[in-house]
Amino acid sequence: MVRQWQDMFFEERFSQIELTHHLPDYAALAEAYGGRGFVGRPGRGSSRRHSPEAIACGRTAVVDCRVDAHEHCFPIIPAGAAALDLVEYPGEQESESVST
Repeated sequence: MVRQWQDMFFEERFSQIELTHHLPDYAALAEAYGGRGFVGRPGRGSSRRHSPEAIACGRTAVVDCRVDAHEHCFPIIPAGAAALDLVEYPGEQESESVST
């Protein structure tokens, strides 16, 4: 989401956001602390497959869901804004007005 803020609100001035899919390894970190760690890969439905297993394991679990770095998460609240100023998915309001 830091990348998203830099993309949407700070004219794509990217800083400190280049993380590979190998660093940090949150699943390994969870295992190191006695929990269970799972890694979901993009586009393969693995996070849906891992979620019931993580819930059923009976201990702390981390499901590390990997997504494309250019994917945005909505709704989002701009820096310094109030919760009432949240930005929704572009086009979402258009589809709501068409359906009503």
